[in-house]
Amino acid sequence: GRPGEKIIKDGLFWIPLIAAYTGARRAEIAGLAIEDLRQDENSLWFFDIRFTHLRRLKNEASIRKVPVHTHLIELGLIEHLNARKKSKVAELFPDMRPKHAKGTFGDRLDRNWRMIVTQQLGNDENDNSPEQVFHSLRHYVVNQLKRDPELKAGYEKDIIGHAGRDETEERYGDTLPISILKPAIERLPRVFAFD
Repeated sequence: GRPGEKIIKDGLFWIPLIAAYTGARRAEIAGLAIEDLRQDENSLWFFDIRFTHLRRLKNEASIRKVPVHTHLIELGLIEHLNARKKSKVAELFPDMRPKHAKGTFGDRLDRNWRMIVTQQLGNDENDNSPEQVFHSLRHYVVNQLKRDPELKAGYEKDIIGHAGRDETEERYGDTLPISILKPAIERLPRVFAFD
């Protein structure tokens, strides 16, 4: 069938976009609670990626605050947040809630993601699993930030949630504030535009 004109802004819509603008892992995004998307003291929107009752993180370095790219706000992410608050659900993406007790946030994305990847990119001829293709959004963000001559080295570590270069940096290095990371996030290219 032909795609329709209505855009359904559910987890399948938002999670890949957020990944392309943050480099966050699939489960980190899918498991965001409504209180994990908020404003700082300067009214800048950010994702608070942390351990919660909804989901775990890979490691301590994964705990971070990542500014929200302006394009996500323009696409209606704050309206999505407000609608979730009104519906009194805990999750930002309740459609990504695991079906089974042993499941993780983001598991429900897999089937649809595989279908989209196959439709848009063809079969697995290049030996790229859908997980690798989704995870490539993380690599994309790292590479964009590392290669940007306007950004200081290391910004990508605070945005992506990578550990420091050495034990001293990991133990004593503070993460950069949202106000400093925001311009770095804004330098990421827009991934698409509606006509």
